[in-house]
Amino acid sequence: MVLYNKSIRLWGDDEEMQAKQIVVPEKLDRIFQQVQEPLFLIDENGRCFYGNQTVLDFLGYTKLEFESLSVWEFSETLRKEDWKEHWDKIRESGFGEMPGIHRKKNGETVDVVITATALEDDENQWLYILLRETGELKSMLGCSENSINPDYNVFRHLEEGVALHQIILDEEGNPVDYRFLEVNQAFCALLGFQREKVIGKTVRELLPETPLSLIREYGQVALERQTKNFNYYSEDLGRHWKVHAYSPTAMQFITVFSDITDMVNKQRDLELERERLQMAIDTADLAFLDIEMEGDRVHVQGEIFNKYTIEKIADLDSFFTKIHPIDQQSVAEQQKELLDGKRESFSIEMRFDRGGNMKWIEMNLKIVTYQADGSANRIIGVIKDIHEKKRERQRFEFLANHDILTGTFNRNAFERYIQRNLPAEQYPVGMLLFDVDGLKLLNDGFGHGEGDLLLTCFAATLKSEFESPTRIFRIGGDEFAVIMPKVQAEEIPELQKQIKEKVEAFDLPIQASISSGFGLIESKGELLEDTFREAEDRMYRNKLWEKRRERSSMSETLIKSLQSRTHEDYEHFTRIEEMAMKMADALSLDDHNKMVLRKLAYAHDIGKLATPKEILYKPAELSEEEWEVMRKHSEVGYRIALGLNDLALAASDILLHHEHWDGGGYPHGLKGEDIPLTARVISILDAYDAMTHHRAYRDRFSQAEAIAILHQESGTKFDPELIEIFLNIL
Repeated sequence: MVLYNKSIRLWGDDEEMQAKQIVVPEKLDRIFQQVQEPLFLIDENGRCFYGNQTVLDFLGYTKLEFESLSVWEFSETLRKEDWKEHWDKIRESGFGEMPGIHRKKNGETVDVVITATALEDDENQWLYILLRETGELKSMLGCSENSINPDYNVFRHLEEGVALHQIILDEEGNPVDYRFLEVNQAFCALLGFQREKVIGKTVRELLPETPLSLIREYGQVALERQTKNFNYYSEDLGRHWKVHAYSPTAMQFITVFSDITDMVNKQRDLELERERLQMAIDTADLAFLDIEMEGDRVHVQGEIFNKYTIEKIADLDSFFTKIHPIDQQSVAEQQKELLDGKRESFSIEMRFDRGGNMKWIEMNLKIVTYQADGSANRIIGVIKDIHEKKRERQRFEFLANHDILTGTFNRNAFERYIQRNLPAEQYPVGMLLFDVDGLKLLNDGFGHGEGDLLLTCFAATLKSEFESPTRIFRIGGDEFAVIMPKVQAEEIPELQKQIKEKVEAFDLPIQASISSGFGLIESKGELLEDTFREAEDRMYRNKLWEKRRERSSMSETLIKSLQSRTHEDYEHFTRIEEMAMKMADALSLDDHNKMVLRKLAYAHDIGKLATPKEILYKPAELSEEEWEVMRKHSEVGYRIALGLNDLALAASDILLHHEHWDGGGYPHGLKGEDIPLTARVISILDAYDAMTHHRAYRDRFSQAEAIAILHQESGTKFDPELIEIFLNIL
């Protein structure tokens, strides 16, 4: 603190004049002059070189008179010979306080408390002195009349921590620290400090992390005699404090504080719980409702109420007008019974207009207290958004009763339905059963996508033919049932014919067909279960007849489809058949193998029905991925042939007709005579005919070129003995 720049004469112990340029800066002088208590500065020699107007008035000296005095000249307590000891002690601790008696200029004495604080700059050291009359201090702190006890009554009896401080200023008059002058026992207990280690220390010495902002806050209290109440968190102690600060005298302030850490933590925990609760409410889409009938008060919380101002019961009535009209009557009836006290609670699901969209909500209300007449006084409740839950429940109910592929009712729903007693007005009731033919063939040969397409197309056909209250059920993999109330039996044959024609017109790799049977009950006394057995018997009789009639023609239909789908025309198959019969004679084959060769001539590539046209007709060389698809045709053909009686005996040869003599073929890499003879023969015939006729991806070879290729691939791709026999019959 810089305190010198003007010449003032001070007298040394030898009464020689010592000239020093000492002056209190203007800003500090302004502050000191505003202090209402006696305040002055003294140097190491005990000389007074500054006093504010209050000390001059208090002691009765002029400024010039006072600043020529030594402290022991007006103090009855301090003596010149003891001054050095007092000075050193205060300089060492930085602070000192003691009772004393001061003598005024007129000879009157007064009891005071002397508070001294050490100050210094680069060249000089001083003491800053405050005087307080003992009586005033006793009154201020609640002390007894006969003594000044460091353990003041006001300190001793308070449960809150209490501390008396003196503010410390820098050379500009800004608060930079404060010193502890006195503390009570509660202070020590709260902060964990011993009293003797606190008194005289500054806050920066005890609590280095004390922010400057807090010190300046207290500076305003001490310098401007303010009173402040605030909460503060101490970084050093990790505690929250509630603080009351006021200034009992100039440059000093008292703090009364209590530890509110637990309260703050509980408040924080409460806020966290509220946040968690609100998050739970928002996440679960809940709303809480608290209704006080007598006070006409309503408290609501939750997103459902966000767009509504609900404070009174009338506001709540307006809120309930947003309920779907169909649900309003049921809600109103239960609500009235609740309000009248006739029921303790109710729970109801209803549709509610939320932002222009009808959403399902669930409302649960319960009476908490009753009025004297037995009606409801306070009602609490929870409203939940159950729209998604309701939709999920409806979805589960749908899945439990419906076939997910076709959208018709399923077997479970059918079993329950046929055990019901239908209303009398629905009789007579007819039942049509359908069996979709060719489903397994489509699934095995062309993939389940084609099979599913057949089922969905058939279900769509039934839905287009029948209207409510007729019910359509899928009761098995390829079986459907239609239950028709108020039906006339004579209408059924024409209906069966129409549906069959529509099914046969489906655009599928094979021609689809159905078998059907019909049953009828006339009155309520008969059972739908009996009708089901009657219709089932008729359907299976029709199915056997249809299979005998159509099974033999199915392979012909497929081969015709193959001819229209691929570049292998009818002449290709007939040429291979002619060569196959010549090879059969040359090899002296029995009738069975001759029949297999004849079937293979037409059906060896039947699996290409499932090969995409863009691969079959690609003019350029196939990619590896496309070849993988192409190679699948032998396996597909095998599965198709197994499903047809007249091709089943050739199924293995269809599967293996692309195996090579050296084991380099597909699908199993068989070699030599592990490959069936008929499969080895048909592979030669198919290759020769393909080479000597035009293809989309190349021009035809001459016969000589084809024979050369066969010679070249003899022993690798083809059986060498069969090659020689084939070339001899050309």
